[in-house]
Amino acid sequence: MMQASPSSLASILAAALGADGAAPAWLDSLDLGVMLADARQSDYPLLYVNAAYCRLTGVPAEDSLGVNARWMAQGRDDQPALQQVRAALAQGRRCRVELRNRRPDGTECWISLSLHPLPQPGDPAGRARYFLGLLLDVSELRAAQHEHRVLGELYRALLAEEDLVLAGGDLGDMLQRACERLAESGMFHAALVGRAGQHGYLDLLAQAGSVHVSEDWWRPPVLGEQAEHSLAGRAWNTRRTHYTNRYADDASLSLYGQAMRRIGVQSVAMLPVLRGGHRWALFGVLSTEADAFTPGVLELLERVARLLGHALDAFDLRRRLQQEQHHISWLAEHDPLTGLLNRRGLRLRLQELLAQVDTQGGFVAVGILNFDDFRQINDHHGHAAGDALLRAVAARLVEAVRSSDMIARLGGDEIVLVMQGLVAREDLEPALVRIRQCIAEPVTLPPGETVIQVRASLGLTVYPDDSSEPDELLRHADQALYAIKRQPRSGDAPFWRLYQPQVDRDRYQHLRLVRERMAHGGLRVHYQPVVDMASWRVVEVEALARLDDGHGGLIAPLDFIHQLGRDGLVSMTVAVLRQAAIDALRWQRQLGAELAVAVNIDPLLLASGEALDTVREVAASTGLAPQRMVLELLEHNDFLSFTSAQDTLAALRSFGCRIALDDVGSAYSSLLRVKELPIDIIKLDQGFIRGLADNPQDLRFVQSLAQLARGLGVDFVAEGAETPDIVDALRALRVPQAQGWGIARPMPAEAFEAWLAALQPRRHALQPGLLSCVAEQLVALDTDLQIARHYPEPKPALIMSRGPADGAVGRWLSSAGLSAQHPLAMAYAELYAMVRDWVAAGPDADDAMTQSAMDHLLRCAGDYLRAQR
Repeated sequence: MMQASPSSLASILAAALGADGAAPAWLDSLDLGVMLADARQSDYPLLYVNAAYCRLTGVPAEDSLGVNARWMAQGRDDQPALQQVRAALAQGRRCRVELRNRRPDGTECWISLSLHPLPQPGDPAGRARYFLGLLLDVSELRAAQHEHRVLGELYRALLAEEDLVLAGGDLGDMLQRACERLAESGMFHAALVGRAGQHGYLDLLAQAGSVHVSEDWWRPPVLGEQAEHSLAGRAWNTRRTHYTNRYADDASLSLYGQAMRRIGVQSVAMLPVLRGGHRWALFGVLSTEADAFTPGVLELLERVARLLGHALDAFDLRRRLQQEQHHISWLAEHDPLTGLLNRRGLRLRLQELLAQVDTQGGFVAVGILNFDDFRQINDHHGHAAGDALLRAVAARLVEAVRSSDMIARLGGDEIVLVMQGLVAREDLEPALVRIRQCIAEPVTLPPGETVIQVRASLGLTVYPDDSSEPDELLRHADQALYAIKRQPRSGDAPFWRLYQPQVDRDRYQHLRLVRERMAHGGLRVHYQPVVDMASWRVVEVEALARLDDGHGGLIAPLDFIHQLGRDGLVSMTVAVLRQAAIDALRWQRQLGAELAVAVNIDPLLLASGEALDTVREVAASTGLAPQRMVLELLEHNDFLSFTSAQDTLAALRSFGCRIALDDVGSAYSSLLRVKELPIDIIKLDQGFIRGLADNPQDLRFVQSLAQLARGLGVDFVAEGAETPDIVDALRALRVPQAQGWGIARPMPAEAFEAWLAALQPRRHALQPGLLSCVAEQLVALDTDLQIARHYPEPKPALIMSRGPADGAVGRWLSSAGLSAQHPLAMAYAELYAMVRDWVAAGPDADDAMTQSAMDHLLRCAGDYLRAQR
């Protein structure tokens, strides 16, 4: 019967009641309320009600019969549905409505009423004799429909929150607008975000809604005994959601019970908001309705809290990415060692400056400066000292010139000065005096014990007297520099020289010397080994070109390679590769060392289409297997981005050669090419390695590049391992292979052969230095993070779970005798504290704070190492 339609059910019940309204006893067994009203009387008195009717309405049968069903207007006579019932009674027609009924005992329920007229037999007009009413309790259905609407509104608010987060720009504005969106949904009367302040009370960051929460009366403590008496304190300390659907009735929330009752708030929920996996704020909602928080509502509110946490993480990530993007943009036009403009940045600005002079008049002096003895400084004091000298002089030059002038570093010790705003040529002399004075000041080299005084030379040309293009101006300044450096460099030697056309003749003389020495066997090949850091076995030698000047000296590569031209460069590359192959086969016969040989190959050789033929010819004429040839790519232009270059590389690899990308990290472009090029080896630029002792933060970059190489399935070589400390640090960092003065300097073939024969396995340092210890600590942390991410419970024991005293840096701190208050010791303790919190937070915890603590330790280590120099 319960599945029949209301009309058919009414017909059945009408027949059961009979013509005189007598009711059979079985009607009292129904769960469906049944009533019969007299349609002939204007007040429609009830003639029959069953037991279910009495239960639904709360009115006994003796109080119902003979009177109108006044229960339908018990304090709810403003319901539009009642007007529909009265109209149906007056018109003698059917109707079906839902009414909110209040029982005599004060409880309320929703009743579905289906009203059916029963015609009077024999009445030609068909007027009703009775009205049959069927009643059903639909309170649960109405509650479910209400919750569905609530969840729908809240879900729409959640979608609006997601759009807001994606479009968010300012953190405070995002939090405020998030609260406003939730309040506008109509589901809650207030939404707020707060976090613990300096004194342990919750400070509001944002709020919205019709109920205003004022810190004058609501500032819950999150620390101390009182924290337990507020939902905010509980949510903050337990890091879980806390809520109540009847705040005023909860005796445990006495701290703000009266205040909530005064403003009419009944339902309150407080939810933690995480930032970087750690508690950062509380998200709260208030409602003046009781029982506002059903499981479904709470689930969506927790999604809002998580969304706010994701938004905070997104803000942090966006800020880091913006900083990184700014840094990358800066690197595109600046020299990372000195902070000066690089060649690209100089060219862009110089072009604009010359155009300005063309329209406004004036003069511009373009000069190239370098040190008279920079190579000797590197040879005697190491590359770290040379870098320190460049940084010091660059900083002085910035102070010496005007803010409108430009300074750039093209490479090595080649510095460009562009002095603008010169009204007359005489204005140049005072500027050059200041520049010479700043260079003449002594420079203290690391570790602080060596003080040197350097001399420099400057070649100049003046625009528009020299009306050349920017690149030609630089070439003319370089020719003037070359001319002045060819003169004896005594103490009273001139500091600067203007470009003169005859300088080109001097340049030609040097170029002729270079080509003559190349043609008459002046090429010399030196070798520098690449060692496997785990076994200390030489796996490869890099063949480096040198040129005998005919008087017992050597011309450095930078002084002759770029003067060879395309044909000369190709010839030199072939000669170096052939000589390296011959020497490698001799070492194999005499020492049993089967080494690979690496040779720098310029993109010009790739562009010529001769690379593959060259390698084939050398392999055939010498007998060296192509698998033992490593071709190192030099990046002089964008040729490597072209498909033809990649096709050439692919052909060389198919022949058996291995391809190495040299100086990775020296330019943003090379990092982009790592994934694009068919390569076998990544060689990290030595600038990152040589400076590790001053900037241990670069250990992160080295580690990332090594991991990138492993991910790409290629070998990784760290160039620039100039000191034993750096070598030990690279070994601790698990760098596979390394090359540098800390292992061996470049040497002629005979000297290398003797060195190789005497090579002994390298032993680990009994007392490793701080640099290698922080490298080992970085590897330990990275290993622990990988274990935690990829191993299910239970996990293997973490390396850093043994405690700080057992860590590499902890052992070093103990041997160094530093106090617990030393910044380095405090940074180390902070790292272990962050690791403990991260482990305690569970498998889904964010490791951002742990990584930040590791970065802080690296910075403190750098401060300590620099202070010791």
